[in-house]
Amino acid sequence: MDDQIEVIIPSLGKKVLNETIEKLNNGSIRPKNIICVIYNNKKFVPKKNYKNLKFFYTHTKGQVSQRLIAFKKTKEKFILQIDDDIIIDFDCLKNLLISIKKLGKGNVVGPVYKSFKNRPIHVIKKNKFQIVFDLYNFLICNAKFGIKKSGTLSQIFLAYGIDPKLKYKDRLIKTDWLPGGCLLSYRSDFISNPRYPFSGKAYCEDVFYSIIRNKRHISHFVDLNSKVKTSYQAPNLKSFFGEFKVRFFLVKKFKKIKILRFFLWAFFDFFRRILIKI
Repeated sequence: MDDQIEVIIPSLGKKVLNETIEKLNNGSIRPKNIICVIYNNKKFVPKKNYKNLKFFYTHTKGQVSQRLIAFKKTKEKFILQIDDDIIIDFDCLKNLLISIKKLGKGNVVGPVYKSFKNRPIHVIKKNKFQIVFDLYNFLICNAKFGIKKSGTLSQIFLAYGIDPKLKYKDRLIKTDWLPGGCLLSYRSDFISNPRYPFSGKAYCEDVFYSIIRNKRHISHFVDLNSKVKTSYQAPNLKSFFGEFKVRFFLVKKFKKIKILRFFLWAFFDFFRRILIKI
């Protein structure tokens, strides 16, 4: 057990939470506490009642608010925030801890994401239609061209993850942002007053948090030796309007000169998702 790490998990109380907890407790190091804040589901019963497992319940729905409730229950040096459908590898937490200690305060570190079929979720180098993919993201999304977009936020805050198939010089890759599904930080670097202005499903909250951290001079890193698996659903038409609302807020608040570029992206992305659905 590592007495310096506490884990916070916002959850709806789905069955997959059991596996998330099990992998956390059966890894090469075990966190001191795992604090789960569950929305309105007191019927959830864990398969195993670990001593370091704590449950709290709330009528407030939303990852952001649930995560803050959990954070207020912590007191240790390091905080791992993780979603309830993230399954960590055996050495994931150990590697993240090594990295954050190496980096020091003022940094956060996250893993590489793969699907349950062991395929990278963030893919920058595509085999088919690569030039179309690169041109669309460069011309429409205002992103960097080619593999340079890996780990970046575009000028209109579209996020591109780290593609583990690319070649990197170091195991620690500095990025503009981190997905909110799994990241480790010093407790003092946790964003405890984010003022995320939307309730319910937290669309693009990881981008929002990343922007806030960047403004507070907290750097983001991905540890290539740390890996997690999760279910993944490509952006679809159903999620478009929720994302649009949050992304429009981000662009207005932080990048006012990019409004027209944002609407250009929204126009093309709306019809792209219709084609995907078809």
